[in-house]
Amino acid sequence: MPRETLDAEVARIAREKLQPYGCDLVVYRTDGGLTRFLIEVQNTGRRYDLIKSFFHCER
Repeated sequence: MPRETLDAEVARIAREKLQPYGCDLVVYRTDGGLTRFLIEVQNTGRRYDLIKSFFHCER
């Protein structure tokens, strides 16, 4: 997927799905080409790593 397409989709998701709930989507791109996504709560500044949350959730 071209980077411009990914950037546009990330912005759309953040705007439509997260911002109404007081959250932002933070995108980190590493030198190795990986992209990490974090959700940041606007009023506390607390960040949640989506990968860590997905793989370490309690069932």
